[in-house]
Amino acid sequence: MNIKLSSIFATVLACSSAVAAVASPMFEARLSSVAIEGGAIKGLSADARAELEKHLALVAGGGFSPAKGKAELTIVLGQKAPDEGEPVAYTSYAKLVGDKLYLWGDDKLCPGTLFAVYGFLERILGVVWPMPGDANIVAPPAVSLRMPSDWSWRYRPPLRSGMMRGGGKIKGPVTDVHSELAPAPLRRTQAQIIQSIKDVNCWKLRQKMFSRESMPFGHAFIGWNDKYRDTHPEYLALQKNGERGTAKKGSRDAQFMKLCLSNEDVVDEIVAKYVRAGKPKFFNICPNDGYGFCRCEKCKALDCPQTQDEREMNLSQKVNLTDRYVNFWNRLAKKIVAIRPDVMLDTYAYSCYRDPPRRERVEYPDNMCFGMVPSQEDNNLAQIRAWKAKGMKHFKLRPNYLCYRGWIPRGYERFFLENFKMNWREGMIGTDYDGSPRGEITAFEYYAIARALQDPEVSFEQVEREFLSQYGKAAPTMKRYFDRVRERNEKALYAKQRYNSGDKEAVLDDSLLVGTVVGANPTAELEKDEAILQEAVKTPGLSAAELRRVRAMAVLPRHAILARDFQLSFDSEKTGTMAPDFAEKGLKLLDFRIKEVLPVITPINWGPTFRLYPFEVKYWRQPPIKKELRKLYPEMGHVG
Repeated sequence: MNIKLSSIFATVLACSSAVAAVASPMFEARLSSVAIEGGAIKGLSADARAELEKHLALVAGGGFSPAKGKAELTIVLGQKAPDEGEPVAYTSYAKLVGDKLYLWGDDKLCPGTLFAVYGFLERILGVVWPMPGDANIVAPPAVSLRMPSDWSWRYRPPLRSGMMRGGGKIKGPVTDVHSELAPAPLRRTQAQIIQSIKDVNCWKLRQKMFSRESMPFGHAFIGWNDKYRDTHPEYLALQKNGERGTAKKGSRDAQFMKLCLSNEDVVDEIVAKYVRAGKPKFFNICPNDGYGFCRCEKCKALDCPQTQDEREMNLSQKVNLTDRYVNFWNRLAKKIVAIRPDVMLDTYAYSCYRDPPRRERVEYPDNMCFGMVPSQEDNNLAQIRAWKAKGMKHFKLRPNYLCYRGWIPRGYERFFLENFKMNWREGMIGTDYDGSPRGEITAFEYYAIARALQDPEVSFEQVEREFLSQYGKAAPTMKRYFDRVRERNEKALYAKQRYNSGDKEAVLDDSLLVGTVVGANPTAELEKDEAILQEAVKTPGLSAAELRRVRAMAVLPRHAILARDFQLSFDSEKTGTMAPDFAEKGLKLLDFRIKEVLPVITPINWGPTFRLYPFEVKYWRQPPIKKELRKLYPEMGHVG
């Protein structure tokens, strides 16, 4: 019996100009009678033919072997359809001509044929990739495929530079960052780390993420302190102790050290560096991360202070140092544009310079691209428009929204999708989401962003249907769970956005989003979440894969309750009190992680859970719990 795939799995592809013909007449072919022409065509780290055969086998419910001899359908890889011109740069195509389906694209500049394979799998076979890893592929079973007899499709990545971080290259042995801070039972093996990197790389390709232009962003001057501290200390920021730079070479302080922006010799040295680099079209001038801003009188004169905190550079408060940076960037742009008129200088709007300037204007708007790093509690739209009023023309969304290491579900998937779409409407040319897929705790959030990257107009309802499809018959119950979490967390977030700036958390790195998330998720609500998920586990008719996915989610509310209880049993910021059973609660949480959480969730790096401020590190470093941990896990490192 032929199975018509349900529209619940149909994916609306990114920026697609596909013309879906009226379904009359329809072409139909049995999967057992599908042949494949074309060799292995590499698309970065994935192979177009291998990916096609793998997914056809999943849809068929078993092994798949391309038909030999007369086939009902022949899929032709890497060859353009008859009467078609050469592929446009960065573009992928699919076209059915008679009994041949041509999948091809620009394979010189991007994985064009591979993306065409993924487009076919999504559009015609209803495949969904909610999370990284082959075990998480949703492939609706069928014995045949059906499509309009004149079906065609095309895709081009909509953003000039649209990516999220994660994955990466594997060069020799790999390690998990901060893994030494986790007890041995929670550490991933070398094989698990490598597989995770491969899975994320492949998942990003399946979501058709690609940057058409390589715009270098990142803290550009982290080596300046060590290079110039002895020979040109005047290049470096004057510190509170009266020194230029820091004598702690190779340290975190050295990497954070800022430049003396008022010093024209600094501008000239950067210009010389640009020339030595070959006068590239794109050039990174992003300030270093963290603290260390220059306190010399000339740099402070570039500021436009309005508050006493700003005059005193009290960086623990909300301080706007943007004017000094825009002044510096304008002086730098003037000299580099004279060398190459079409240059694009890439920099951040971040930290103490993320709010728009008060006095200065962007004098070279065609030659500057701003990586905007808003906090979730900022009014991102107001920021963008205020920067535009000061001359900004090109910008990327470069948030730390996904740098989340907490264990209380946030439910921000709709917020992230709508935030992306707002930035898209405002004219963003790219994205650079920091953070990497982290298993079930943030899976929905990552999927929403991934779908927006390939289709900025996709609706949340469409994204939701696709993501929930991984739970099979339990999808309606899982929807109730996600709706609950999203409703209360969005309410708390939007309320915090309306607070005065001094009442908000410092959440440029959203691992710091503690009070808002903890406050929005009291134990009583988490227990109700748990009850719904236990109901989902009992759903009859789930496949083994669907049941595994539901169980992985079902353990999270109890884990969140224990993590929340542990955190709230120690309050160093307000009263400095510690509950008598503080250490006991920490050990109970750790035991639950090892025995209940670890066996069911996707393997992740647990190191940052014990490292990143202020989610848990300040709790694990307290003497009572450190003493117990040393007994149980002597191999476990300890911050502080």
